[in-house]
Amino acid sequence: MMLRITITAIFFERSVTEVVEELKRNEELRGVVRVAEIPSADEIYSFLSRFSEDQFIKLLSVINRFIKRSSVKILDTTDIKLDLNLFREQKI
Repeated sequence: MMLRITITAIFFERSVTEVVEELKRNEELRGVVRVAEIPSADEIYSFLSRFSEDQFIKLLSVINRFIKRSSVKILDTTDIKLDLNLFREQKI
């Protein structure tokens, strides 16, 4: 549960505190993240403080390997600007 909230915060580039507050407000988001009980931000930060930076990176790599083996994939759907107007007058 704490890792799900932490990974959600990393993914959306938000602080854990912001994600916890949003999860408390938004029931639909709790369903997406699959979190029934929401710990406080202090509890999550306390949990994360048990890991060194290297340990946390190794943990994320293990999670990444699990995702690669599962049927669930995470895609980056960031907009790509592409101009396909081939008939536009070219400015020189």
